[in-house]
Amino acid sequence: MKSENTNEINTIGIIGMGKVGNCIANFIQNNSNAKTNSLKISWICSKHFFNDSVFPNTNIVNNLNEITELPDAIMIFTSDDLIKKTSDDLAKHFKEKLNGKYIIHCAGAYGIELLSECKKYNANTVAAHPFQTFFSNDFSCLENIVWGIECEKNDEIIIADFVKSLNGNPFFLPENILLNKAFYHTVAVVASNYLAGVIYFSSLLADEIGINKNDFLKPIINQTVKNSFSEFENSESVKQIFPITGPIVRANSETISKHLETLKNNETFLNSYSYFGLGLLELAKKDNVINQENYSKIKELFLLIK
Repeated sequence: MKSENTNEINTIGIIGMGKVGNCIANFIQNNSNAKTNSLKISWICSKHFFNDSVFPNTNIVNNLNEITELPDAIMIFTSDDLIKKTSDDLAKHFKEKLNGKYIIHCAGAYGIELLSECKKYNANTVAAHPFQTFFSNDFSCLENIVWGIECEKNDEIIIADFVKSLNGNPFFLPENILLNKAFYHTVAVVASNYLAGVIYFSSLLADEIGINKNDFLKPIINQTVKNSFSEFENSESVKQIFPITGPIVRANSETISKHLETLKNNETFLNSYSYFGLGLLELAKKDNVINQENYSKIKELFLLIK
């Protein structure tokens, strides 16, 4: 049985400089001199990142062959479909040098199985997913977010400290979630991507009709989010209520028909309204805020676009 790991993570190698990698690299770079944070980037490996002025004291390379030393941990921020290949390449190139090093990927839908080749050389493999949406280099989005983590038991203290050094809250995923990481990741995608899609769609409609987005959209969106968050604060013993209003739950078929009619000349708007509506309708039915008869009537309206 492997003994408890007492090594700290102080030096980081970063592979891939997409949105997540960029954000975390900027956080480490801007906090490297803080007394509470001793993290330092050893090198960045990216085929598409050339702005070394942002990281003036960091070695930036294009491929693994240019790496001369291994840091305490290597974080893989490539696209999900390249994580296994990256791990395989690390194992092939560095072999026994990986012994005792931490190899960390941050994809939410996958576990440490993608890093199996590195594991063969006694690397400490970790899947650490920041439960957040990343869009820019603004690392304030890292503040107090949860990281869903999979690692060996004897690595938990080190990884917890590492996540805390990134301003995060470590959460070691229980077995039932580890067996269904895709479902876990779906939660994050719906909470971020789908929500962003709805807000973007509303902004396109506002532009089309000529109303000011700041004046009209921000108040109603903020209140909607506030209404939804109020349900999070209920005790677990209290049944959640879907905080929804509008023509779907009121079964106002005439209003919905007018919406569909006014959007019929724009296929993108019409499809988006109908597909978002179908999803909303299913949730309303699940929560029994609409009966079967009205559900069927409204669903038929949305399906007429096909």
